[in-house]
Amino acid sequence: TNSGSITGTSAVGGIVGQLQDASLSGTGERHQITNTGAVTGGGVGGIIGSVYLTTGGNFKYSYLENKGTILNDETPEGSSGYTGGVIGSINYKGNNTSNVTVSYVINDANVTSNAAPNTGGVIGSWGRSADKVQSAGTMTYVVNNNTSGTAKVKGVSCVGGVIGLLDNKDVTYIV
Repeated sequence: TNSGSITGTSAVGGIVGQLQDASLSGTGERHQITNTGAVTGGGVGGIIGSVYLTTGGNFKYSYLENKGTILNDETPEGSSGYTGGVIGSINYKGNNTSNVTVSYVINDANVTSNAAPNTGGVIGSWGRSADKVQSAGTMTYVVNNNTSGTAKVKGVSCVGGVIGLLDNKDVTYIV
């Protein structure tokens, strides 16, 4: 759990700035990985700033919850291009197929991008390079919790309540 404020210039996360070729999961509802501190900077996510996959394989991101305010304060000239309530971006750069599972992930705070595109209540950008192998994804119980108006999403373009930009990807959503 993080409860302090986090500030940076790129790949800024409440728990992990950039996660490469690795999974990150809590063990259940009572043992979630949680951020309650404000996260500010460029390319931001409440729990993980950026996931970067190059090796292929199965990767899991589950039992993650953000309760801290997320702000991408970049100017258009320096924009990293993603802001997510829980995960800023998931990107594939290798020639191997990756299966990504995102489950039991909740955002409970405002997500704002002043200039960068690709803003999502849970995931800012989920995609891959156009010349790389198509990868599969599964989402189960992924929530941007706006029941009391506490999880508003505000951005410039490609703005979504759950995912801002979903590019070159087949995702199965299971409720």
